[in-house]
Amino acid sequence: KSEALVLLKVLVAEGAQFPQLLAHYHDTALKAAMTMLNSVLKQGLARGELRPDVMDYDMKLVISPIMLAAIWHLTFQELEPIALECYIEGHVTFICDGILTR
Repeated sequence: KSEALVLLKVLVAEGAQFPQLLAHYHDTALKAAMTMLNSVLKQGLARGELRPDVMDYDMKLVISPIMLAAIWHLTFQELEPIALECYIEGHVTFICDGILTR
């Protein structure tokens, strides 16, 4: 398993016991990812590629399927593996159909 998956496993399973670790991960990795996502969406909005209301939504809607895939991999991979390429392609299509202008 990758180090990122191991860290996620620890954060999910034991995060309540290590609030400083949760806060550090939130303040560094998650905030950076959300800032980058907001920047990309604002660029698309400025170019008229995205619906005007795209910034009204909580950006966690975009990253939550990624978190689910990681948690799924950690818990259910042996029982029902995720076809990651198909999952990602479906997620991107789903998101784009929801935010792109027509």
